[in-house]
Amino acid sequence: KLEQKKKSARTMRVLGTLLEGSGKYFAVCILLGLLLTVVEMIAPQVIRVTVDSVIDSQPMDLPAWALRWVESLGGAAFLRANMWFIALILALAGLVAALLRYGANMFNAKAGETLVKTARDRLFHHIECLPWKWHAEHPTGDIIQRCTSDVERIKNFFQEQFISVFQIIVRIILALTLMTLMNAKLSIVAWVIAPIIVLYSVLFHNKIRARFTECDENEGVLSTIAQENLTGVRVVRAFGREKFERDRFEAQNNKYTECWISLTRTLSDFWAVGDFTSCLQILLVVVLGFTLFRADTLAQAGAMYAAMFSGIGLHWLGTAAVWAKFTPAFALTLCLALLLCTPVAREHTPKRESVTFIGSLGLLLLCMMYLAAGSFNPFIYFRF
Repeated sequence: KLEQKKKSARTMRVLGTLLEGSGKYFAVCILLGLLLTVVEMIAPQVIRVTVDSVIDSQPMDLPAWALRWVESLGGAAFLRANMWFIALILALAGLVAALLRYGANMFNAKAGETLVKTARDRLFHHIECLPWKWHAEHPTGDIIQRCTSDVERIKNFFQEQFISVFQIIVRIILALTLMTLMNAKLSIVAWVIAPIIVLYSVLFHNKIRARFTECDENEGVLSTIAQENLTGVRVVRAFGREKFERDRFEAQNNKYTECWISLTRTLSDFWAVGDFTSCLQILLVVVLGFTLFRADTLAQAGAMYAAMFSGIGLHWLGTAAVWAKFTPAFALTLCLALLLCTPVAREHTPKRESVTFIGSLGLLLLCMMYLAAGSFNPFIYFRF
């Protein structure tokens, strides 16, 4: 435990040294990022209140101070008669968000470049003061790597991951609070996926760390080989070792490439699993939420859930009515949709934008004609 405390204290001292001059920029960037996260939550809430309480006639679900401010303006009647005021609020929120994003990016860039300069100066001074024995024991490629690519990785960590942690925490807290206040049941559905996200993140983190360490070590070996050949080119030619050195460099380069390919595949799997989990979460919220919106009673909603996830209770709609939906036009549309979702459609997309635009416009006109010719035109907000 004592060794761990000493190691932690030494690490904190190194971080403090690296953040000299850039810490204040990072602090301002974090503050602006937190304010940006809060402002970005305003627009969805304004739209929610507009749909529920201005277009519809439900009571306004707002904090006390916001409700008093709206009442002082004239309440929902004033907003209903002056919709431009709501548009003005959304425009101001977007403008403030743009200014905050600009400030956060500017201070983030200043902090990153200041951090790089401080780190390189400290490393050069430290390496310059080391004894000759240390330089003889450590490859030159590793030393060069510490002052170049490793410094860039430290900068990327602070500029991206370190800053994002604070924004993610605030966004999660605000989103959870707002979702619970709007609909506790749907918020539970959304957060059921959270343990799965944490689980696969931890599993992939261990794999990514091991592969990244392997890539970093092989990069140092490759840099050492290249540096030795460049500085000792006369010796290599004098002893006729060109082929040997070329084969050694190519073998190490192939190994380094394979390490990065393995790392890229792991990252691809990680992001693919993340996208699938996020889409599944959105799918569950939309499907379950719209079912509650559409059903007249909880019993009817339960029957629809059973029909969707298990096939039990299809008699509520009637099997014949369900199969009646599978018309030739529906089957053709489904097949085209499945085909267009595959990479085949993307590979055969016309290169000319005019052809793509005309094709999209034609599909839009066909959809409009199909809706106009139908006897029933569905509208999602018909209950309003």
